[in-house]
Amino acid sequence: MTELLQQVFAQIVQLSPEQQDAIAASLLVELQDRQKWEQKASTVQQEIFSEGSVGAALQELQKLCKEENYTLMVPPRQDRSNDSIETNALSI
Repeated sequence: MTELLQQVFAQIVQLSPEQQDAIAASLLVELQDRQKWEQKASTVQQEIFSEGSVGAALQELQKLCKEENYTLMVPPRQDRSNDSIETNALSI
C-alpha cells in the first residue's frame, strides 16, 4: 500500500461508520466504472485487429463513449509530408 493511501485510510477510520460506508461505496463505483471502461476499450481494440474494419470499430467506440458520457477527442486531420515521394513536378 502506498504512503498516500495509508494517509487516506488513517483519516477515514476516524469518521463515523456511515461516512466510512459512503466513501467506500463511492470508491467501489469509481473502480467498477474504470474497469468497465477498460473492458470496453479492450473489446474495441480487439475488434479493430480481428475484423480489420477501422470504420466499424470507430463507430463502436463512439457509441461506447456516448453510453459512458465520455468525450472522444479526435484531432483535426492534417496532411503530412512524405519524404519518400519526390515533390518536384516534372515539366513537359
